[in-house]
Amino acid sequence: THLPIIVEILKQLYWHRLVHPTRLVILDAPLLLETRLDLLCHTVLLVACDPEQQIERVMARDGVEHGQATNTLNAQMPLAAKLKRAHVVFNNTTTLHDLTKQVSDWLQTKQRVW
Repeated sequence: THLPIIVEILKQLYWHRLVHPTRLVILDAPLLLETRLDLLCHTVLLVACDPEQQIERVMARDGVEHGQATNTLNAQMPLAAKLKRAHVVFNNTTTLHDLTKQVSDWLQTKQRVW
C-alpha cells in the first residue's frame, strides 16, 4: 500500500516544483522516515512527546487497551531514531496551543529566508 502513496506524493511534489513553484511545501507523512521520503526533504520536522503520553493518545484515538497501544508504537521506528533524523523537533507534551505557537514561531523565522 505504500507504493501508490509514494507515487502520488512524488507527483504532487513534481507539480509544486514545476507548475506552481513555492518555497515551502509541507509533506505530512506519518511514515516519512520509514519510507525514506525524508531524502526528498530539505528540512524534516518532527512532533514528539514522551512515550507514555504517546501510548495514552493512541489509546484515546483508537479506543484500545494499553497493551495494544504499546504494540502499535513498538511496531514503529523508535523515537530515538526519529530524533536523530529530524532537523527540527517540536515538543508536543503540553497543549495544542503551545504546539501551534512553536510551529508558528518556527515558520516566522523561515519566512525571512523565503
